[in-house]
Amino acid sequence: MSEVKEVIIRNEADAVAIVEKALAGELSDNDSFLIKFDGWPVFDLDIEGARYHSTVTTPLMKGLLEYQQVINRLFADSVYSKGARALTEEDRANLELTFEVAEGSSDITALLGDAFNKLGEKMIDKMTGRQLVFSVVGLALIAAGYFGHQNYTSSQLALAAEGNRSALELRLVEGNEKMSKALADTNQALIGIVRSAPDATKVTAGNAVFDREQIIQINQKEREPSVPMRMDGNYHVYSVRSFDDKWRMDIGRVGSDEMIKVDLFKGQHAAAGVNEMMTALVEGGTTFLYVLARSKDGKVVSANVLGTSKTGLPPSPL
Repeated sequence: MSEVKEVIIRNEADAVAIVEKALAGELSDNDSFLIKFDGWPVFDLDIEGARYHSTVTTPLMKGLLEYQQVINRLFADSVYSKGARALTEEDRANLELTFEVAEGSSDITALLGDAFNKLGEKMIDKMTGRQLVFSVVGLALIAAGYFGHQNYTSSQLALAAEGNRSALELRLVEGNEKMSKALADTNQALIGIVRSAPDATKVTAGNAVFDREQIIQINQKEREPSVPMRMDGNYHVYSVRSFDDKWRMDIGRVGSDEMIKVDLFKGQHAAAGVNEMMTALVEGGTTFLYVLARSKDGKVVSANVLGTSKTGLPPSPL
């Protein structure tokens, strides 16, 4: 029986060094490792602009919330091989981030150490030692924005660092679906943060740097029209909320982990439809829904329930 070896990661350099060893086969699969993060990883965001001095705007809050959801999904996918709905209340408490805004500046930071310490504890009996280091520390590098790229470099030293990050990123995600998905989700969250600060002059998140021209381009793409599509099918219903003119629900298509928000507008047949959906919610079953959605870049941005299996589709207006 081999002794559990403690690996302490205090900074980015420690993380890169141990992942390189895992990739090079210098760590044994027969060893067990207890990974402890001390003061790292850190999500470090700097937004420059007239409105961003010791303040967080409402759109930026939403962008930071999306980053929190990425951390939740990353943990759930690694530990449970499921979506974020699989997280327990204890998990959510352990993963909850605190974003701190430095006084008089545009620096926003969140310590990720507790979340990744918990991930290491959960994964220790699911992987070999080498796999554990590769996965947990690799995911920490992704979450901290280590692989973000600058589109310009000011020196040969910076150019070399960029090349090293690119090479490690390629080796980390090659043939690893979960790592590749975590990287894509994190990058999408960073784009969301850039979109939440359209008047910023510069946004830096980890090693990802967006100048004013890039911020404008990203937000112009956001204004491109969405594409309508029908998504009829059997759905789970996870929540129902009532508003003055509609009900808003969180639903998930059978066979998919993706959850989408849909609106059912109050009208002649809506009451019967919402009753049917409430039954599915309470009983944990499914119901057939006629759904009209709008998507952009392959992601649903809005959706309406047109009818249910019992109410059917409403007649077309003459």
